[in-house]
Amino acid sequence: MTDRPTIGVLALQGDVREHFSALNECGATAVGVRRVAEFDRIDGLVIPGGESTTMSRLLHVFGLEAPLRKRLAAGMPTLSTCLRYSTCSNRYVPGFGMACPPSVPARA
Repeated sequence: MTDRPTIGVLALQGDVREHFSALNECGATAVGVRRVAEFDRIDGLVIPGGESTTMSRLLHVFGLEAPLRKRLAAGMPTLSTCLRYSTCSNRYVPGFGMACPPSVPARA
C-alpha cells in the first residue's frame, strides 16, 4: 500500500514523458492511459497538449471519449494543458475565454 496518488497521463499524443517526470518529481505514481480499463486504476488524469484534431480522433478510435467524459462529469481531478481543455469541453462560452468541461458550469 502506498500514499502516493496514481495519476494517469493520457498517452495518445503530446509530452507524455515530460508529464511522467513532473508527476514523479511531485511524489505521484505516473501511469500511461491508453485503454478504458486503465481509468479504473487512477486517482486523477493529466491530458497533455497536442494537436486537437488528432487528439479528438485518437480518443474516438481508442474508444476513450465517452469514458473520459463520464469520469470528468463524476469529478475526477484532471489537469489539461494547452488545447486539451477544448477537447474535453462540452461547450464554448463567448466572453469567458475558454471552453468549459462537463463538470464545470458555464458562466456568461
